[in-house]
Amino acid sequence: MPRAEAEAALDASRARLAREETTRERLRSGELGVDIYALRRTLADLGVEYVDSADDL
Repeated sequence: MPRAEAEAALDASRARLAREETTRERLRSGELGVDIYALRRTLADLGVEYVDSADDL
């Protein structure tokens, strides 16, 4: 990597780490990945139905 790009790369890396830590905290608190990544609509469009428990099937 050219030295002139090193600072921007470091900044981008730090920003990514911060985003990842935020995501880990959300997952630890019980939020589902399908909600964090806004996948419910996409999955529904594909015919996937989300259920809370196997008992709901």
